[in-house]
Amino acid sequence: MKKRYGFVSNSSASSFIVRYLDVATQDGFRQQFITNEEVNFLESAGWFKTNTLRSADVVYNPEELDSFDPRFPVNYGKDVIVNQDDVILFLLEHNISFTGTCHYGDETVIFNKDSEYFYKFHNIGRLNEIEISYRYKDPESVIEDNESTKHYEKINVKEWIAENQWLKE
Repeated sequence: MKKRYGFVSNSSASSFIVRYLDVATQDGFRQQFITNEEVNFLESAGWFKTNTLRSADVVYNPEELDSFDPRFPVNYGKDVIVNQDDVILFLLEHNISFTGTCHYGDETVIFNKDSEYFYKFHNIGRLNEIEISYRYKDPESVIEDNESTKHYEKINVKEWIAENQWLKE
């Protein structure tokens, strides 16, 4: 088991979706987005099948693992309580497209296979709710902060992987 000491900046609840099979067409064809090898790799790493379409809705429920409605897409999901960067590193290193909801919904992370970049979108509505409702900030000051804040990050995949190899220690 990996132990980390000191400040851990990425501790929170996060969940991820990897698209697997799309909805069946009238002729019965279903588009598969990942290879059988990638399926085996995900399953061996603890990913589970889900009909869930949004990463924010991923919740591990063993009772649902074998009950899929064939009319809906089948995806692979994973939810983690801490260290979502481990999951992001795993997916980027294996060039697997994904969508993730991180930091209790404060960020959305998206990567498309073979892309040079992945993206983090800061879900500003959720962040504003916390600032105003829980930290009792004035809504006007939050609006001013929003105007000067960049709401997304375009991150180079190779550079991020190189900078985060420490996660494997």
